[in-house]
Amino acid sequence: MKKDEGKSSVKLIREAWDFGNVPPDEIEPCYLYEYSKESSEIIREVTATLKRRHYAESEDAKKRRSDWFKSNPEPLEARQREIWRTKSVNEIGDTLSVTRLDHEIHFLVDLADDRVFPENYWLEIESDRRHSTSSFFGPGRMRWGSDPASMETRPLRIETLESFLDFRQQWPVLFMFGEHPNYSGPQVFDACWARSDSKLTRDFVEWLKENRPKDQPGFQVSAHGGSRRTTPRDLLKALAAFRLIRHFKGDVQAARDHYHEVIGTFLYKDDSAWSKAEKKALQEIRHFDKLVK
Repeated sequence: MKKDEGKSSVKLIREAWDFGNVPPDEIEPCYLYEYSKESSEIIREVTATLKRRHYAESEDAKKRRSDWFKSNPEPLEARQREIWRTKSVNEIGDTLSVTRLDHEIHFLVDLADDRVFPENYWLEIESDRRHSTSSFFGPGRMRWGSDPASMETRPLRIETLESFLDFRQQWPVLFMFGEHPNYSGPQVFDACWARSDSKLTRDFVEWLKENRPKDQPGFQVSAHGGSRRTTPRDLLKALAAFRLIRHFKGDVQAARDHYHEVIGTFLYKDDSAWSKAEKKALQEIRHFDKLVK
């Protein structure tokens, strides 16, 4: 076979498949970004979200929201509040910058607004922009996913009653939707500072015993152990194989040889490992399609 035979006519730049030089603190956002580029579902929803955002920020949308809340104050009674929420969504829901994207990939909308996503590969993005995006992906960060491991990262929120009521009055739009079943909902407490820390802690433990739902025991990492977890770096490596094989129209040997010729090492040792990596990447792309809810 000639060297270029079986090769796609579309040029595949090195930034599309060589993830070896991605800085450690950029691995996770790079993984999310690159797999999102492969998902037509995500690209469509990013585009739709951006359109909704632009309208939500318009003077027309702001006026509609303001007029509606002035005419429809939030009721205090729980049942009436549910009716109020449904009515608000039906009548001014289109003025909100809502999205069906999973919280972990919301950052794509800002990049799309600047015409970065999906046009560029992660390593084509200007380094300062990559760094600022990556700063939100620290290991101890609060995660917004709906899975138990993500929700477990959300700390107890405590603020003054005055601050909470003021926030609720200024941003009624945030309370248009019902209470989440995984949250307790707003509570009121008043601590006596003459009481010791240990006793106040004990008071809260007692409150938890009485009020935590039986079907919400809390996420335990040890209960979800097992074999080595597939990491974002592993999945980027699989994506490199997937893109090279696609570029060479399914010719695994050509993809393997090209990688070795450019990098000087082997991505995977044999063709079967390349094929397995391709399947793993495809499976992950299908998973990403489900990040649009």
